[in-house]
Amino acid sequence: LEVADHVQQIIKPNFQISWDEMDTTAVEKSEQFVLSTMNTLEQAVKDLQKFLGLYAQEKTDRIPEGQGSHTLLLAGVFRGGHDVLAKDRLVLSKDGVALELTVRSEDEQCADFILSAVG
Repeated sequence: LEVADHVQQIIKPNFQISWDEMDTTAVEKSEQFVLSTMNTLEQAVKDLQKFLGLYAQEKTDRIPEGQGSHTLLLAGVFRGGHDVLAKDRLVLSKDGVALELTVRSEDEQCADFILSAVG
Protein backbone atom coordinates (compact mmCIF):
# COMPACT_ATOMS: atom_id res chain seq x y z
CA LEU A 1 0.00 0.00 0.00
CA GLU A 2 1.10 3.52 -0.75
CA VAL A 3 0.23 6.78 0.98
CA ALA A 4 -2.26 7.62 -1.78
CA ASP A 5 -4.22 4.45 -0.93
CA HIS A 6 -5.14 6.00 2.44
CA VAL A 7 -6.33 9.34 1.05
CA GLN A 8 -9.47 10.46 -0.76
CA GLN A 9 -9.07 13.55 -2.92
CA ILE A 10 -11.40 16.48 -2.22
CA ILE A 11 -11.92 19.98 -3.54
CA LYS A 12 -11.99 22.94 -1.17
CA PRO A 13 -13.76 25.87 -2.89
CA ASN A 14 -11.50 28.35 -1.07
CA PHE A 15 -8.29 26.79 0.19
CA GLN A 16 -7.17 29.79 2.26
CA ILE A 17 -10.45 29.93 4.18
CA SER A 18 -10.22 26.18 4.88
CA TRP A 19 -6.57 26.60 5.94
CA ASP A 20 -7.45 29.49 8.28
CA GLU A 21 -10.42 27.61 9.78
CA MET A 22 -8.14 24.70 10.68
CA ASP A 23 -5.73 27.07 12.44
CA THR A 24 -7.46 26.75 15.82
CA THR A 25 -8.49 23.09 15.68
CA ALA A 26 -5.68 21.38 13.80
CA VAL A 27 -2.11 20.32 14.32
CA GLU A 28 0.39 21.97 11.99
CA LYS A 29 3.70 20.33 11.17
CA SER A 30 6.36 21.40 8.72
CA GLU A 31 9.57 19.93 7.34
CA GLN A 32 12.04 20.72 4.59
CA PHE A 33 13.28 18.25 2.01
CA VAL A 34 15.43 18.16 -1.11
CA LEU A 35 13.89 16.11 -3.91
CA SER A 36 17.18 15.25 -5.58
CA THR A 37 15.66 12.96 -8.21
CA MET A 38 13.45 15.73 -9.60
CA ASN A 39 14.81 18.30 -12.04
CA THR A 40 11.71 20.43 -12.69
CA LEU A 41 8.90 21.98 -10.69
CA GLU A 42 6.40 20.31 -13.01
CA GLN A 43 7.78 16.87 -12.20
CA ALA A 44 7.75 17.62 -8.46
CA VAL A 45 4.12 18.79 -8.57
CA LYS A 46 3.01 15.74 -10.54
CA ASP A 47 4.90 13.26 -8.37
CA LEU A 48 3.81 14.81 -5.05
CA GLN A 49 0.14 14.62 -6.05
CA LYS A 50 0.47 11.04 -7.22
CA PHE A 51 2.44 9.87 -4.17
CA LEU A 52 0.44 11.69 -1.47
CA GLY A 53 -2.96 11.20 -3.09
CA LEU A 54 -3.97 14.74 -2.21
CA TYR A 55 -5.80 16.89 -4.78
CA ALA A 56 -4.34 20.14 -6.13
CA GLN A 57 -6.47 23.13 -5.21
CA GLU A 58 -7.15 26.35 -7.14
CA LYS A 59 -5.25 25.17 -10.23
CA THR A 60 -1.93 25.21 -8.36
CA ASP A 61 -0.92 22.08 -10.27
CA ARG A 62 -0.24 24.41 -13.22
CA ILE A 63 3.05 26.26 -13.09
CA PRO A 64 3.50 29.46 -15.13
CA GLU A 65 6.36 29.14 -17.59
CA GLY A 66 9.75 30.35 -16.42
CA GLN A 67 9.01 30.09 -12.69
CA GLY A 68 11.84 29.14 -10.34
CA SER A 69 9.51 28.65 -7.38
CA HIS A 70 5.91 27.62 -6.83
CA THR A 71 3.38 26.90 -4.09
CA LEU A 72 1.23 23.80 -4.49
CA LEU A 73 -1.93 23.65 -2.39
CA LEU A 74 -3.28 20.16 -1.66
CA ALA A 75 -6.32 18.74 0.15
CA GLY A 76 -7.76 15.36 0.97
CA VAL A 77 -9.42 13.19 3.57
CA PHE A 78 -7.24 10.61 5.30
CA ARG A 79 -8.52 7.18 6.33
CA GLY A 80 -10.85 7.64 9.29
CA GLY A 81 -12.35 10.90 7.97
CA HIS A 82 -9.52 13.27 8.92
CA ASP A 83 -9.17 16.36 6.71
CA VAL A 84 -5.63 17.03 5.51
CA LEU A 85 -4.42 20.28 3.98
CA ALA A 86 -0.90 20.84 2.71
CA LYS A 87 1.12 23.76 1.39
CA ASP A 88 4.10 22.68 -0.66
CA ARG A 89 6.61 25.46 -1.33
CA LEU A 90 8.88 24.34 -4.15
CA VAL A 91 12.11 26.00 -5.31
CA LEU A 92 14.47 24.85 -8.04
CA SER A 93 17.98 24.37 -6.72
CA LYS A 94 21.26 22.97 -7.98
CA ASP A 95 20.54 19.75 -6.06
CA GLY A 96 17.02 19.21 -7.45
CA VAL A 97 13.84 20.70 -6.02
CA ALA A 98 13.79 22.08 -2.49
CA LEU A 99 10.49 21.45 -0.73
CA GLU A 100 9.02 22.98 2.39
CA LEU A 101 5.97 20.89 3.24
CA THR A 102 3.49 22.22 5.79
CA VAL A 103 0.61 19.93 6.75
CA ARG A 104 -2.49 20.70 8.80
CA SER A 105 -4.81 18.01 10.08
CA GLU A 106 -7.11 17.53 13.04
CA ASP A 107 -5.24 14.27 13.69
CA GLU A 108 -1.57 14.54 14.67
CA GLN A 109 -0.75 11.00 13.53
CA CYS A 110 -2.14 11.82 10.10
CA ALA A 111 0.10 14.88 9.78
CA ASP A 112 3.09 12.84 10.94
CA PHE A 113 2.29 10.10 8.43
CA ILE A 114 2.14 12.51 5.48
CA LEU A 115 5.45 14.13 6.46
CA SER A 116 7.21 10.84 7.12
CA ALA A 117 6.07 9.52 3.75
CA VAL A 118 8.00 12.25 1.95
CA GLY A 119 11.04 11.86 4.21
